[in-house]
Amino acid sequence: AFSNLNDMMQELEEFLVIPPQQKEINRRQTAAVLALEDVEVQQNVGSDCKDRTCCICLNDYDSDEESEVVEDRMVKLPCSHQFHEDCVIDWFNTSTTCPLCRQPAYTKEQWSFDVSIH
Repeated sequence: AFSNLNDMMQELEEFLVIPPQQKEINRRQTAAVLALEDVEVQQNVGSDCKDRTCCICLNDYDSDEESEVVEDRMVKLPCSHQFHEDCVIDWFNTSTTCPLCRQPAYTKEQWSFDVSIH
C-alpha cells in the first residue's frame, strides 16, 4: 500500500510541474506588475497621449465623478508612459513591454526578484 501511495505522490508531483517556459512567462508578468507606479490625477498631464486618453482602451483618463473609479486608476511604467491599471495588466497577458515604446515593462531590480515557487 505504501508503494502505491508513493507512486501516486510521484505522479502527482510530475503532473504539477510547471514547464520552464511558463515559469519564465510568469516571472516576466510578475516583474512587470511589480514595476507599476500609481499616478496621481495631476501627473497625467505629462503623458505622451496629449488628449488624455488611455492608449490601450482609448477612454479618457478623467471621469466626470468627484471620486476616482477603481477601474480608472492610472499607473506608470518605468518608461513613464501611463495607462489605466486594468488595461495594462491585461496587456501583460500578451506582452511584458510598453504598448507604446516597447521597452521592457520592468526594471532590472524587479527582474532579479525571485517569484518562483519551490
